[in-house]
Amino acid sequence: MKRLNSKDGTRAETSQATRRLHPYAQDPTVFEIFWDCLESVEGIDPALVDELRQKWTPTGWRPLGEILVRRKILTFAQVTQLIGLQLDVPYMRIGELAVREGYCTMDDVQKALASQREEFPGPVELLVSDERLDRDAVLQALLAYSRVLEERVRVFVDCEVGKPSA
Repeated sequence: MKRLNSKDGTRAETSQATRRLHPYAQDPTVFEIFWDCLESVEGIDPALVDELRQKWTPTGWRPLGEILVRRKILTFAQVTQLIGLQLDVPYMRIGELAVREGYCTMDDVQKALASQREEFPGPVELLVSDERLDRDAVLQALLAYSRVLEERVRVFVDCEVGKPSA
């Protein structure tokens, strides 16, 4: 897998052996994988991918808990408690937990999520809204992306239970 070299912007190969021994070391982020999958599909202009990558920045994105605190719906202490609760139920999202614990309503969560999407569109939203992209090529890239993520989850699970990854 190629990953972005942050020093000079070039791509460097990450060895399979390194990932097998230390699956977290030197792995590209999920965002790098996403953009790499887009660049690898025929029919998608790499210059357009770079343009969209520049529009979307993960540093601009705000977590739901932060948005709810800024709106004075939750306190920082409540968000901290919800994150702790999430360790026990990792399949539940912060908004679901906040509603379950009675800290806010589902309407509060929905409004905050709508604001989050509007203020900080994710990379998929950027792709879907850009008419210059071929829809079939985008679907092909998203399929490749999901396969890479599935493999990363499998490697993680194998490492957690002590099985060697194939």
